[in-house]
Amino acid sequence: MTKICIHQPDFLPFLGFYQKLKMSDIYIALDHVQFIKRGWQNRDRIKSQNGPMWLTVPVENKGNYKQLLMDTKLDDAQQWREKHLNTIKSCYGKSSHFKDYYEKIEAIYQQPHGTLTELNLAFIKFFMELFRIDIPLKRSSEMNPGGSKNELLIDLCKKVGASTYITGTGASEYLDDSLFKENGIEVEIVSYSPKPYPQLYGDFVPNLSAIDFLFNKGINEL
Repeated sequence: MTKICIHQPDFLPFLGFYQKLKMSDIYIALDHVQFIKRGWQNRDRIKSQNGPMWLTVPVENKGNYKQLLMDTKLDDAQQWREKHLNTIKSCYGKSSHFKDYYEKIEAIYQQPHGTLTELNLAFIKFFMELFRIDIPLKRSSEMNPGGSKNELLIDLCKKVGASTYITGTGASEYLDDSLFKENGIEVEIVSYSPKPYPQLYGDFVPNLSAIDFLFNKGINEL
């Protein structure tokens, strides 16, 4: 039985994403779909002294609102890398594991990524290694998939011989369970329940970017 997770390569995703990968045998990064402005593809939340805040990667998309995620370029004219690193130091400089991981995070930021997908996958691979998630990572753009929506997901499942499609609770809004069953694929919906861990600045805030867990808790089992 082969379990598969198909998900867009978001920017610094939360722990629930890695929980799904932990349950999977293959991860397909859905990078040939449309870039979503103000979505999770180029931003996520971290915790500051004033509460949760967005860490957003600027991209070049002016006048090109239908561009694909894999074609979305980073807008380096805004010097966002330095701004992000300064924000991370300000928010997590006093955290328990800041010194253990900051230089590794900094090194990824300083790599010459040209596209948003390249940057996001670099961070995803980094966390997969830390969480000991040793599964193949494939990009949908390299698999020549057909169809859209449910048909697209089913085609990707078939291309890797997957018998089970793992997804989150939000998929219930668009997923056609019966269509998957007709194609011999079981749908496993995973509900993520965040476990509180020590954080700076007051009460626990769930579902932040995984770097919040990294700096405050260090690497443990998800």
